Amino acid sequence: MYALDEDVEMMRMKVAERMGWRGIEYSKDGYLIGLPAGRKVFAVVPSYVRDIKAAWLLVDHLALYGIRTKVQADPIDKSGRSCRAEMDYKGKLVSEACERTAPLAICHAYLKIQGDQLACSYMESKSMAGS
Repeated sequence: MYALDEDVEMMRMKVAERMGWRGIEYSKDGYLIGLPAGRKVFAVVPSYVRDIKAAWLLVDHLALYGIRTKVQADPIDKSGRSCRAEMDYKGKLVSEACERTAPLAICHAYLKIQGDQLACSYMESKSMAGS
Protein backbone atom coordinates (compact mmCIF):
# COMPACT_ATOMS: atom_id res chain seq x y z
CA MET A 1 0.00 0.00 0.00
CA TYR A 2 2.62 2.56 1.05
CA ALA A 3 5.93 3.11 -0.75
CA LEU A 4 8.87 1.69 1.16
CA ASP A 5 11.69 4.08 2.01
CA GLU A 6 14.06 2.36 -0.43
CA ASP A 7 11.47 2.77 -3.20
CA VAL A 8 11.08 6.52 -2.70
CA GLU A 9 14.28 7.48 -4.57
CA MET A 10 13.37 5.13 -7.41
CA MET A 11 9.95 6.80 -7.59
CA ARG A 12 11.69 10.21 -7.72
CA MET A 13 13.78 9.04 -10.70
CA LYS A 14 10.76 7.61 -12.52
CA VAL A 15 8.80 10.84 -12.04
CA ALA A 16 11.76 12.89 -13.29
CA GLU A 17 12.13 10.69 -16.38
CA ARG A 18 8.44 11.00 -17.13
CA MET A 19 8.75 14.78 -16.76
CA GLY A 20 11.43 14.74 -19.47
CA TRP A 21 14.64 14.69 -17.43
CA ARG A 22 17.53 12.86 -19.14
CA GLY A 23 20.92 11.55 -18.04
CA ILE A 24 19.89 11.22 -14.41
CA GLU A 25 22.72 10.28 -12.07
CA TYR A 26 24.16 11.02 -8.65
CA SER A 27 26.84 13.72 -8.45
CA LYS A 28 30.05 13.33 -6.42
CA ASP A 29 28.30 15.34 -3.70
CA GLY A 30 25.39 12.88 -3.55
CA TYR A 31 22.82 15.05 -5.36
CA LEU A 32 20.51 13.55 -7.97
CA ILE A 33 21.22 15.54 -11.14
CA GLY A 34 20.18 15.40 -14.76
CA LEU A 35 19.27 17.38 -17.84
CA PRO A 36 15.84 19.03 -17.54
CA ALA A 37 13.55 18.79 -20.56
CA GLY A 38 14.75 21.16 -23.28
CA ARG A 39 17.93 22.14 -21.41
CA LYS A 40 21.60 21.37 -22.03
CA VAL A 41 22.95 22.11 -18.55
CA PHE A 42 22.80 19.66 -15.65
CA ALA A 43 20.65 20.66 -12.68
CA VAL A 44 19.51 19.11 -9.42
CA VAL A 45 16.39 16.98 -9.93
CA PRO A 46 13.52 18.30 -7.77
CA SER A 47 12.59 16.09 -4.85
CA TYR A 48 9.10 15.44 -6.17
CA VAL A 49 8.49 12.71 -3.57
CA ARG A 50 9.43 14.80 -0.50
CA ASP A 51 8.73 18.44 -1.37
CA ILE A 52 5.13 19.61 -1.86
CA LYS A 53 6.28 22.53 -4.07
CA ALA A 54 8.06 20.11 -6.38
CA ALA A 55 5.12 17.67 -6.33
CA TRP A 56 2.81 20.54 -7.25
CA LEU A 57 4.79 20.92 -10.50
CA LEU A 58 3.24 17.58 -11.46
CA VAL A 59 -0.24 18.89 -10.64
CA ASP A 60 0.38 21.95 -12.83
CA HIS A 61 1.77 19.77 -15.62
CA LEU A 62 -1.28 17.49 -15.52
CA ALA A 63 -3.61 20.50 -15.60
CA LEU A 64 -2.21 21.29 -19.06
CA TYR A 65 -3.70 17.97 -20.19
CA GLY A 66 -7.04 18.63 -18.53
CA ILE A 67 -6.32 16.25 -15.66
CA ARG A 68 -7.53 17.59 -12.32
CA THR A 69 -5.88 16.56 -9.07
CA LYS A 70 -7.54 16.36 -5.67
CA VAL A 71 -5.39 15.83 -2.58
CA GLN A 72 -6.98 14.91 0.71
CA ALA A 73 -5.53 14.07 4.12
CA ASP A 74 -7.53 11.67 6.27
CA PRO A 75 -6.63 10.75 9.85
CA ILE A 76 -5.81 7.08 10.28
CA ASP A 77 -5.18 6.98 14.01
CA LYS A 78 -2.93 8.65 16.57
CA SER A 79 0.22 7.46 14.78
CA GLY A 80 -0.22 9.40 11.56
CA ARG A 81 -2.38 10.24 8.62
CA SER A 82 -3.12 9.01 5.17
CA CYS A 83 -2.93 11.28 2.13
CA ARG A 84 -4.92 10.42 -0.96
CA ALA A 85 -4.37 11.86 -4.43
CA GLU A 86 -7.11 11.40 -7.02
CA MET A 87 -6.65 12.43 -10.64
CA ASP A 88 -9.53 12.70 -13.07
CA TYR A 89 -10.10 13.67 -16.66
CA LYS A 90 -13.54 15.09 -17.51
CA GLY A 91 -14.95 13.62 -14.32
CA LYS A 92 -13.56 10.12 -14.91
CA LEU A 93 -11.03 8.83 -12.39
CA VAL A 94 -7.76 8.01 -14.18
CA SER A 95 -5.53 7.42 -11.17
CA GLU A 96 -5.43 7.44 -7.39
CA ALA A 97 -2.95 6.61 -4.66
CA CYS A 98 -2.83 6.65 -0.90
CA GLU A 99 0.50 7.33 0.82
CA ARG A 100 1.78 8.67 4.11
CA THR A 101 2.53 12.17 2.68
CA ALA A 102 0.91 14.36 0.03
CA PRO A 103 4.00 14.53 -2.24
CA LEU A 104 4.30 10.72 -2.23
CA ALA A 105 0.59 10.32 -2.99
CA ILE A 106 0.80 12.80 -5.89
CA CYS A 107 3.87 11.08 -7.35
CA HIS A 108 2.45 7.59 -6.96
CA ALA A 109 -0.83 8.58 -8.64
CA TYR A 110 1.09 10.41 -11.40
CA LEU A 111 3.11 7.30 -12.20
CA LYS A 112 -0.07 5.18 -12.40
CA ILE A 113 -1.48 7.30 -15.26
CA GLN A 114 -1.12 5.50 -18.58
CA GLY A 115 1.06 7.38 -21.07
CA ASP A 116 -1.69 7.55 -23.70
CA GLN A 117 -3.93 9.40 -21.23
CA LEU A 118 -1.48 12.30 -21.33
CA ALA A 119 -1.94 12.58 -25.10
CA CYS A 120 -5.43 14.03 -24.84
CA SER A 121 -7.27 17.22 -25.75
CA TYR A 122 -4.50 19.66 -24.78
CA MET A 123 -2.09 18.19 -27.31
CA GLU A 124 -4.80 17.88 -29.96
CA SER A 125 -5.85 21.53 -29.58
CA LYS A 126 -2.20 22.62 -29.66
CA SER A 127 -1.57 20.77 -32.93
CA MET A 128 -4.75 22.22 -34.48
CA ALA A 129 -3.70 25.73 -33.51
CA GLY A 130 -0.39 25.23 -35.31
CA SER A 131 -2.09 24.11 -38.56
